[in-house]
Amino acid sequence: MNRGINNNDDDLEIALTPEDFDEDCYYKDDNRYNLTRYNFTVETVNNFVELIKSKNIEEIIFDNCLVEDEGIIAFSNFINRGEISLLRLSIDSSQITDKGLRYLLESIENDKKLKVFVIYSEYPATTKVIENFVRVIKNNALTELDISLNNSDDSIYFPIFEALKINKTLKEMYIGCTITETGSKKILSMLKENLTLERIGFEIDKPLRKGFLEKLLKICSQKERTIIASITKKKRDYYVIGKPMILNMDEIELLFPKINF
Repeated sequence: MNRGINNNDDDLEIALTPEDFDEDCYYKDDNRYNLTRYNFTVETVNNFVELIKSKNIEEIIFDNCLVEDEGIIAFSNFINRGEISLLRLSIDSSQITDKGLRYLLESIENDKKLKVFVIYSEYPATTKVIENFVRVIKNNALTELDISLNNSDDSIYFPIFEALKINKTLKEMYIGCTITETGSKKILSMLKENLTLERIGFEIDKPLRKGFLEKLLKICSQKERTIIASITKKKRDYYVIGKPMILNMDEIELLFPKINF
């Protein structure tokens, strides 16, 4: 098949048989399929599931694919029936709405094998979707959760921060939303009680960054822990905060000069 090179739907690949999925998408050593620019219709999903079951795939990454509600519901049905068992599921640049996302979250709610879940969608989260995320956090055994939905108001995520207070499995948590002063206080309150998280990522309003890091440093010092925090849009811009490395603000600015407060 000829792979599309732009964002037009006409360039997306439609796999009519299991064999139509490109072999260069299959990473045998990692037992992973990394799919780019496929159109996941119900028929495509059925063919893909037949393929991953035959190879016992444990990691699936949908990269810039057109994954809409119809396709994700069909995919979720296989998870619900126990026909798919994954360690990692990543869905990037999708068109999943509230309906499809809720269906997917319900299918993984009690999945103890799934460790990494990443979801990027152009649609905003609703309170119902957040309720599903909260149940996943409470019942699942995830170690990494990355949520990037089209929400400008960080208050939609406050129930997630509250649920994280009692979570014992997540080590990495990323939120694709700009965090306000109220939101930063919610996160700090959560980190006082959650001793499992080691990496956190989100964008904080620029005037709040220094104060947030100072407070986070204090929490880490009291709990004798280390947290790697990314607080800008660029995940490579991060701070190592707490023990065994306790940095004051002058040292942080010296070690990470590309960050401007």
